[in-house]
Amino acid sequence: VQEHPSSFYFPAEKMLLTIYVDDLLLSGPEKYHSVIWKRLSGKGRLDPPEELDRFLGRGHALSP
Repeated sequence: VQEHPSSFYFPAEKMLLTIYVDDLLLSGPEKYHSVIWKRLSGKGRLDPPEELDRFLGRGHALSP
């Protein structure tokens, strides 16, 4: 994403990845999350994905 250099869009999967230091936030269709995490794990060591709780020092709550 040109205006946000730490955000990456995967058009085929319609996924958006935002990276800040050691925090990664992936959003988009749930069926593609494992595809993107697998692709990224080939680029370096990543901890397993966790449910969203805190990102950039802010608490988040998911709702339907």
